[in-house]
Amino acid sequence: MKRVNTAVGVAAVFCAVVAHAVVSGAATYYVSTTGIDTNDGSKFFPFKTFDKAMSILGPGDELRLFGGVYKERLVVTPHGTPSHPIRIMPVDGEAVVIDLDYTRSCLVDVPGSYIQIRDI
Repeated sequence: MKRVNTAVGVAAVFCAVVAHAVVSGAATYYVSTTGIDTNDGSKFFPFKTFDKAMSILGPGDELRLFGGVYKERLVVTPHGTPSHPIRIMPVDGEAVVIDLDYTRSCLVDVPGSYIQIRDI
């Protein structure tokens, strides 16, 4: 009986360590009007589209937008968690505009959960 309790304890510790590692691996990705979607999304090699960034964002990740006028909808489909929301904001000191040329589409749609958007 003692072995079972030890195994359960080891499994619980392993799960906690794996869960912490996944969230600790939270990343910051970048999008720029001059980026390329085959880039890695880093500050110096940003993505071009919101859709590409949405395809890789996960809990705790941050998406930073370089200044400029974006001609696409921002549809935030990934999900954060209560303790690890996904954050979307401009790069410090830069102005972001989403302009769809008078279409009736919603500029920002957030079907995902635990999302924080600021200064857009």
